[in-house]
Amino acid sequence: YSYATAAVHDYTLNIPPSLYTIERSNNSIIFQIYEVHRPIEYLQAGTILYFKNEDDLFLLPSAFNHAHLRAININGDSVTFPKTNFQNFQKNFHIAATSFFKNLKMSDCSFQRNNQISDVNDNSTKTPFLMWYFFSFKNNVPHMVNNKNLTFTTISNNSKTSILIVNPAASLLSQESKEIMFEAKVNFRPVNLSVQTVIMSDINKFGAPNAVFKIVENMTTKVFYENNTIFVRAAFDKQNYDFANVIVLSYVANIGDTLIVLNTKLIPLDNNTKNCDNTYDCENTECTVDNTSLDVGTRKWIRGCEPQCGTCRDGFLCNTMGMCQKETNLNLRNEGYINMVVLSFCIVSLFLI
Repeated sequence: YSYATAAVHDYTLNIPPSLYTIERSNNSIIFQIYEVHRPIEYLQAGTILYFKNEDDLFLLPSAFNHAHLRAININGDSVTFPKTNFQNFQKNFHIAATSFFKNLKMSDCSFQRNNQISDVNDNSTKTPFLMWYFFSFKNNVPHMVNNKNLTFTTISNNSKTSILIVNPAASLLSQESKEIMFEAKVNFRPVNLSVQTVIMSDINKFGAPNAVFKIVENMTTKVFYENNTIFVRAAFDKQNYDFANVIVLSYVANIGDTLIVLNTKLIPLDNNTKNCDNTYDCENTECTVDNTSLDVGTRKWIRGCEPQCGTCRDGFLCNTMGMCQKETNLNLRNEGYINMVVLSFCIVSLFLI
């Protein structure tokens, strides 16, 4: 497996969107829109919206005489087609828009992994290929440990115990993170504690006798204690450009010594990149949340991590939960107030005559 960073990019070729007539009958016209770099959500004829069918075609009545047609994409941007008599829209007739969709301005695109490796208090669902997996060694054979019960018990005296944290894909860990932090509950003081990054050439052979491991980096480690809790901080070498997919925490302990991992996380390098969560879809929301969204007390997404989920129709506003909410009329003036103003104006006018 390999990680890859993907980003939306515009590819317009400076060609405006075009409207093409597929079929025409006495009652309806079937349109298709092509040369677009944004998915079209609906066509607007006059004040009426027409959503596309499952086959990506639009069905409009042929009763219009003259109407401006607008194509509106999922981001709410629109292009306008020339005002044309619908009688001209015979089969194979096409017409180009008079404008272009807005071009997306690209910024630097960097890979950001999920930095939270484990947390006993986290009950959220994770995508399997983005997760880290914990293993312990018993009789030189690795065994996967449940991420909700990360308990490691030494089974012999003065023996080396190793905790392996494995990711399905190798990456440049030293170029993404500055350190890794462990928090664990212990009933002993580990001896000769060390942290290493390792590359395994074929992750599918993990645990097999012919599996090949190579140590990438021996990390500089600091250990702190607070009662029965141990805190370990291990720093990555910024000069290291080797790939790694395994982090190994090793120590010497005696029979019955137990270490329970409470929290493990990577500390990212200092930059201005937003570290978003694991969600990439709109999760049944209706619109894109931004700084102008109506605040309903809570936000669906982390600020700066909002996916593009469309826009609301006229008369509705997008709230911070990504739902379209009817716009409140802020005109507080009532008919009685208006009548009072008019009456006062008339009285003043009489005095001035």
